Amino acid sequence: MGTEFRILAVGGDRAVLVGLAHAFKRLGTVFAALADLSQLLESAARFEPNAILVFARPSPEDAMRSVWRLRATPRFANLPILLVASLPPRDTRGVTRIVPDPSDVADFATRLLGFLATLPAPAPRVEDEESVELQELAEVEEIPALSARILLVDDDPSLSKLFAIAMTKSGFDVRVASEGEEGLRVALEMRPDLVIADLNMPRLDGWGLLRALRADHRLGETPLMFLSCHDDYRESLKALSAGAQDYVAKGGKLDALVARIRSLLAARDAFDLALAGGERVGAKLEELGVQWALRKMGAAGVTGAVQLRDAFWTCYLGIDEGQLCFARAEIGQHVLEGPGALPPITSLRSGELLYVPKKVPERNLEGALEQLIEEAALKNNANEAAALDRLLTQATKVEIDAELYQLYEQLGPPASRDIARLVRQGLTPREVIAHSSKSPTEVEETIRDLFRRKVVRLGV
Repeated sequence: MGTEFRILAVGGDRAVLVGLAHAFKRLGTVFAALADLSQLLESAARFEPNAILVFARPSPEDAMRSVWRLRATPRFANLPILLVASLPPRDTRGVTRIVPDPSDVADFATRLLGFLATLPAPAPRVEDEESVELQELAEVEEIPALSARILLVDDDPSLSKLFAIAMTKSGFDVRVASEGEEGLRVALEMRPDLVIADLNMPRLDGWGLLRALRADHRLGETPLMFLSCHDDYRESLKALSAGAQDYVAKGGKLDALVARIRSLLAARDAFDLALAGGERVGAKLEELGVQWALRKMGAAGVTGAVQLRDAFWTCYLGIDEGQLCFARAEIGQHVLEGPGALPPITSLRSGELLYVPKKVPERNLEGALEQLIEEAALKNNANEAAALDRLLTQATKVEIDAELYQLYEQLGPPASRDIARLVRQGLTPREVIAHSSKSPTEVEETIRDLFRRKVVRLGV
């Protein structure tokens, strides 16, 4: 059915585009994606599509201006132009048809080709070198990089399979883990763009997984969405205050889950598209994650200057063809440069990021970008572990979070609960060792676990 069609898409979420690319390929249709709206007229002239998909996201106004520019060009006056928008703008003059955002890309592609088949047959197309070059650029260089990686952690295999199928159909790259400890191992291996975790799981529950992710500087900025059997407003507030990005009841519709995922990743999608277009980019660090943003710049092979700023730090980075070449971090009159600046930079969790494409002459870093980021994150982990070691030996004050302690009593390792009860009485680590029948090693491991789970706070 689709062999005679050539479809050009502009705008939209990158995960959706990669799903559409695969779906149209299976249907024998040539599909190309374009990141930069300003290049639409030129690209359409070269690609000679039979239909154009204009996504309203991220800017409905820019999308409609693109439609009107196409309609003002005689050769595109009658070309089918479909606006992809669940909430279309008021003025949709020039649009052939409005279609909702796809929740199932395979079904969307099939329906679209069915609609195009009802229109007059496309005119024969003359192949030329320029159009072939654009087709290859769009399909080979842009499309494969679009898919967001999602880690789904749930001990219910039937639900995991159902959710994984829905997300895969929507263009996401999905891996599944059956409980929290496995999820943590897989997260370290794959470095997902998003973790979706059930709250109630054996061994390490969703709360424990969240704390473990946030405690490891290699994974600390990874967005996390909780799944729960209950639609509990108080629990959702607790999840958000604990550092999760969203809370979704399992009983909801699958397309609603996909929509929430896209909403969570929208800022990252916009950043990706701006990088691909060679644009100056400003963003909030809490929406991107500084390590994620740097890895994306590395993957895109960009050259430019990056400024990062939070309430304390002002930091500068230089990137040359995707590799870090310069780093400087300032706090008051204190300045760190080169590798020493990277630990505080990679630990930033909020603030502002500004990327400007330009040459950066300064050089004080050597090595692969991935390696430099990983080493800085491990350095932060080591520094925090050393600080905890000092607290364990020198602590004179113990504070307990009563609510988290109750959860630990219910869900924590049974062998550790006797030690936890002594800590609950306000005993310091040394006093617990003196009063417990457990070995000092067991006491230390339990208190470390309580500390990581935020059940206990130690002071001197």
